[in-house]
Amino acid sequence: MFTTMTPEEIAAAAAQAAADAANNETPPVVPPAPQDPPKPADPKDQARNAYDARQAAKRADDLQKELDGYKRREEDARKATLSKEQALQEDRDKLATENEKLRAEKLRDKIAAEFKLPPVLAARLIGSDEESLRADAEEVAKLIPKPVAGSPTNPVREQGSARIYTREELRTNPKLAASAEVRQAASEGRIR
Repeated sequence: MFTTMTPEEIAAAAAQAAADAANNETPPVVPPAPQDPPKPADPKDQARNAYDARQAAKRADDLQKELDGYKRREEDARKATLSKEQALQEDRDKLATENEKLRAEKLRDKIAAEFKLPPVLAARLIGSDEESLRADAEEVAKLIPKPVAGSPTNPVREQGSARIYTREELRTNPKLAASAEVRQAASEGRIR
């Protein structure tokens, strides 16, 4: 917090500093001038500052786009000055890198399919060769809960439930027609 001093106190402090300086032969220390506390920001100034900040961000985006354009043109000019052989070598290196990346993705997807991993987890497999990918896939597969028989994703199918019903049979037996087994058969298309 700032303390305010009266002019008499400032004069007394200056005289004391001058006397001390004369005795010690050191430069006098002048107390800092009192400062007013900061004023609260004007809402108009805040709005103007926010607008200026948005304008500055927009200008920065525009400048970044312009810079990207210059970089693209510079790269095109550099490639134009390269010899045909150098350009072909760069293209070959770029394609080789892309090919290696695609091979690694294909191997990762193949191993993930073997361990029945969902695509989200397949993308997270770590390894540079088939052996390390398999080891990682095995560890991840251990963490995934196995589907429970009778769940919506793994329904239980009984051997005798593949029966085909006739419409005449269901007309004559209303109790059978209302059963869950017949509703299941209807959803599977086993009613003739």
